[in-house]
Amino acid sequence: AKSTLAATRSLARHGIEVHVGADKRRAMACWSRFTAHRHVLPSAKEDPQCFAETLADLNRRWQYDAVIPVSDYDIAAVLQAPPELRANMKLAVPSPAAFAVARDKSQMLKCALAAGVPCPESYFPDDEPIEYIRARAKYPLLIKPNISAGARGITLVARQEDLRPTYERIVAQWGP
Repeated sequence: AKSTLAATRSLARHGIEVHVGADKRRAMACWSRFTAHRHVLPSAKEDPQCFAETLADLNRRWQYDAVIPVSDYDIAAVLQAPPELRANMKLAVPSPAAFAVARDKSQMLKCALAAGVPCPESYFPDDEPIEYIRARAKYPLLIKPNISAGARGITLVARQEDLRPTYERIVAQWGP
């Protein structure tokens, strides 16, 4: 991910030796000149437990000053790992409760609105029937799954009559 590459460059420029772990050898940060060591890890999305176990093994071997999971899947895998796996890791992660809110677009947007942060006009199908939203929304609009990575699942709806079938398809594929 680009964010991992940016973190790698920044840390290395400050004199910190950086190890990068990724589930693919072709990950950008693995091939940065700022990366001291690269490690291939299991996918945190596909096998979160194996990811956390491998990360704990690397931490035991290298005794890292900090472990910084970058993606939502990485953070979730570490937070869900048994406490004994996390015990000796100096983790740079939010609390499980804060992560749950930050990861869920609906919860995060509701928190932002409650705090008075300006946000685009938004509707919440968990709180309002889809027909209510369909009749009141301005088109085109975007449907965003509550939990996804990157832009996955974000879908443009151009016409009012397309909202319900598109919404149902997105929920079936990505969840609420």
